[in-house]
Amino acid sequence: VKRMALKAMALEHGVAVHFLPDVEGRGLYVNFYVRERPYLESREPSGPAAVPLVEGGRFGELAAEALRRLEEEGAVVLVGPRGVGKSTLAAYVVWKALRGGRAYGVVKVAGGVGTEAVLRALAEEAGAELIALYDPSPPEAYYDPDYVKLTRAQQVGEALKELGALAAAERRVKVLAVLPGDLYGAVLEKADEPARKLLKKRLEVDLRDVRFLADVVHEYSKCGGMPAGVAERLAEKIAEFDGGYTLAARYAGLWLKANGCNAGDVEGAVEGAKPRPKLFFAHYIWRVLLRGSGDLAMQAAVP
Repeated sequence: VKRMALKAMALEHGVAVHFLPDVEGRGLYVNFYVRERPYLESREPSGPAAVPLVEGGRFGELAAEALRRLEEEGAVVLVGPRGVGKSTLAAYVVWKALRGGRAYGVVKVAGGVGTEAVLRALAEEAGAELIALYDPSPPEAYYDPDYVKLTRAQQVGEALKELGALAAAERRVKVLAVLPGDLYGAVLEKADEPARKLLKKRLEVDLRDVRFLADVVHEYSKCGGMPAGVAERLAEKIAEFDGGYTLAARYAGLWLKANGCNAGDVEGAVEGAKPRPKLFFAHYIWRVLLRGSGDLAMQAAVP
């Protein structure tokens, strides 16, 4: 009853509050869910597929550090290039916090005037700690070209001003923000004092860890009999990209899967694209999704 009342109150204020079952059932991010362990939904040529989340290595270390900062400092801002897994890390951190009893629920906010007051009221109603999640560039931004147009630096700065004031005064609400590096720089340049203090709680999301990236390639490829060292070689090359390396590792794994675990084309595409991940993504779309078909490319271009 208490949870239903809190959800209703949140909706009245234009925000959504999620509890552990919601987060585990795609309520926070549509591609993140839990079935005994966390999974990501992968978009493959044959349709959606479930891929276990790689929780170890550098990813696990960053998650532990983010949880520690939320607990001890009340706020953390995940910053890194686009496509490296910041939103996935945020979802995982929220899940771990709720599962471990460190927070009662999570409120996904869009920012704007009044955000601080709304979150204070929700925390008062809950009588327990909440996490405020602010992610202006979630995974949907990579699939919907119009989504990015909504994330203006000025709007983000206003949202962070409200959240920064909240983090400084309200210990019952922990702030978890997710920002691409370019947006972080643009906001920091003109940030007001509350936003600037929040932005100082930056945690750099650098997942250029070869072991982690190789594990991602393995999980997405499903190539149990792949020759030794193939995933590691791909991971070493992908780690030289100037961004998007986690997403590139996923696509490399999917390409291997589509290729019957033959790595030749994939290695050539990764090597030829360095250090530009978007060039590798273009190769993946052309060779795997469109299968090199001009007809399919024309069809994909038609709205």
